[in-house]
Amino acid sequence: MTKELIKFARNYNLEGVKKLIEEGVDVNYQDKDGWTALMVASYYGYLEIAKFLVEKGANLDLQNKRGKTGLIEASWNGQSFKGEIKVVELLVEKGASLDLQDENGKTALMVASEWRRDKIVKYLVEKGAKIDLQSKYGDTALIWASRFGYFEIVELLVKNGANLDLQNKWGNTALDIARKEGRQEIVELLTTKN
Repeated sequence: MTKELIKFARNYNLEGVKKLIEEGVDVNYQDKDGWTALMVASYYGYLEIAKFLVEKGANLDLQNKRGKTGLIEASWNGQSFKGEIKVVELLVEKGASLDLQDENGKTALMVASEWRRDKIVKYLVEKGAKIDLQSKYGDTALIWASRFGYFEIVELLVKNGANLDLQNKWGNTALDIARKEGRQEIVELLTTKN
C-alpha cells in the first residue's frame, strides 16, 4: 500500500494520494531509489499533488539516492520547460533549502542554468540561491549557462555578482568555456565584465 503513494503521485491521481495519506501512509515514504511522492509530483510539475503533500507535512529537503530533492527535480523538469514555475515557487515559499546539492554537487540553480530555465534561474537568484556554489567537478551556474550559450542567464548571473574567476576541475572559467564552445556573445559579455 505504501508503494502505491508514489504510483498515484506519478499517475496524477490526487484522490488516490489523499486516500492513502488519510489512511495513515507516511507522506515521506521513500521507495528503493529514495524517491518520495513529493519528488515525483515536483518532477512532473503536478502542483495540486505537491500542495497537498506539503500541507500534510512532506519533508521538502529529503534527497533520493542520487541526491535529488523536489526542488532540484522541479527546476529542470516539472513543466519548467514550458516556463511553468509554480511548483518551484511552492517549494521555496514553504521553506525548501535552495542550495542542497545532488550526488554530482549540482544545486537547483545549476540545474536550471544548465537546462535554460530562465524564469527559475531569476526566481532562485531573487530568493537568495548561492550563485557561486561549485559542483563536484567545479562547475557553477555561470559555467553551465556559458557552456550552452544561454546569454540571458549568463547576463543575469553576472549582474547578480557571479564570480567570473572560478575555475572548474580542469582549470576552466566560464570565459574559457564560452571561448571553447564558440559562444561569442557570451565571450564579449564576460570579457567586458572581467
